[in-house]
Amino acid sequence: MSEANNVAWPAAAAVFDRLAPGYDELFTRSVIGRAMRDQVWERLRRAFTSGDRILELNCGTGEDALYLSRRGMSVVACDASPGMIEVADKRRSLEACESNVEFHLLANEDLSALQALAPFDGAFSNFSGLNCLAHLQPLAHDLGILVKPGGRVLLCLSSRVCIG
Repeated sequence: MSEANNVAWPAAAAVFDRLAPGYDELFTRSVIGRAMRDQVWERLRRAFTSGDRILELNCGTGEDALYLSRRGMSVVACDASPGMIEVADKRRSLEACESNVEFHLLANEDLSALQALAPFDGAFSNFSGLNCLAHLQPLAHDLGILVKPGGRVLLCLSSRVCIG
C-alpha cells in the first residue's frame, strides 16, 4: 500500500481492531444501528439480485455480507482490520457456515489484489469506511476494473454536516 494514498489506514485499522469484539453489541444490534442498516439493506435489495457476485469494502463483522448471502448472492468481503475479519469469520461459522461469503483481510488501497477474482456484478461500502481514505480516486479506478460495465456501486460516506 502506498503511504501517499492513505496515511490514516494503520491508525484506523487499530481502532477497529479494538472495537471488533463488541462492535455488534455496540452498533449492529443497537436501535440506531438497526435502523441505519435497514435503510442500507433496502438499497442493497434494489441494487443487487440473487446470483450476483458482490464486492463489499469495509465489511466489519460481516453483517451485510451474511445478509446478502442469505438472499442468494456470493460476496467477497474485505476489511483492513484483522479484528473485524476474525469476528466476521466466527460469525460465518456460527450463523451461516454454508454461506457463499469469502472474508479477506485487505485495505481499500490494495483492491487491485482482487483482480483474479473479478469481475463483480457490483460493489458497496457503507457506514463511512471510505472516510478513512485520504484519496478516493485510486479506489474509483480499482472499482472501475473490478466491477463489470453497467454494474452498480453503492458508497456511503459521512460528512461534517447532518441534514435534519
